[in-house]
Amino acid sequence: MLNRLTQRIVTGLFLLAFSVIGHGMGVAMPPFVPSNIVIKELLPLLDYLQQTRPDSRFVHASNRVDFIALAREGELDLVYVDAAYASLLKQQGYIPLLVSQEGLQLQISSLSFRTLADVHVSTTAQRPSVYFARDDIQAEFYIQESLPGKRLQHEAMRSVDQAMMQALSNKTALVILSSSDFQLLMEPVRQRFNTISQVSFGYMYLMLHPRHQSHKKVMAEHMMWFHENWKNDSKKYVFLNLFTFRYWKEEDHLLRNTPPNLREYLKQYQ
Repeated sequence: MLNRLTQRIVTGLFLLAFSVIGHGMGVAMPPFVPSNIVIKELLPLLDYLQQTRPDSRFVHASNRVDFIALAREGELDLVYVDAAYASLLKQQGYIPLLVSQEGLQLQISSLSFRTLADVHVSTTAQRPSVYFARDDIQAEFYIQESLPGKRLQHEAMRSVDQAMMQALSNKTALVILSSSDFQLLMEPVRQRFNTISQVSFGYMYLMLHPRHQSHKKVMAEHMMWFHENWKNDSKKYVFLNLFTFRYWKEEDHLLRNTPPNLREYLKQYQ
């Protein structure tokens, strides 16, 4: 770790370089992550950006269509997204800056079921519900591609926390969401669920709006420095503790370690 004097010097140099961008940064996550969770989890980042640009802010879209519209309008400057949303943003010209070293998993959980085989047995007698967040593209993909043979009632909720809360009231339900989103929810809620399956689903990406193309190297270094040196407040910020980031490389692929037919599935959203 850097000593205090060195840390101040490096921080000053990065903030000076960052100041050339000329305006505040809009920070965002996908629309299925509630705005209150985004604000809580990324507050240290916003505080850091506001040292040079006080007008930096959180931006939240209520759905996928609005999210893409805000991206096109230039409202989303720095965006943390999964592989599906990273691919959609890349279509809008967004630049991958950082990628997590830890992979993401799509997590299937239940209050009562312990394996997917239990669900298969249950569906012979009744139709369990499967809850997921509306606009969570990877969850939608998994349900359509991997659960078509099961007699399930699909229930799209507004956000990941609402999907979990709805599943709490239904013992025979499944809930499907990213393992990272699962960790962002309240621990007493998480502890009540059994994880019955996990499927590898790519990585977490930090994407930069294309208007910052000329500053992408500075921004990549700036953001990497933040993630390596931000001060942990007794693990209060779950998201920032979940991932260790590295620089994006040209040979990296946004859909790396995702199901092979996800690319075809995403064409409907382009």
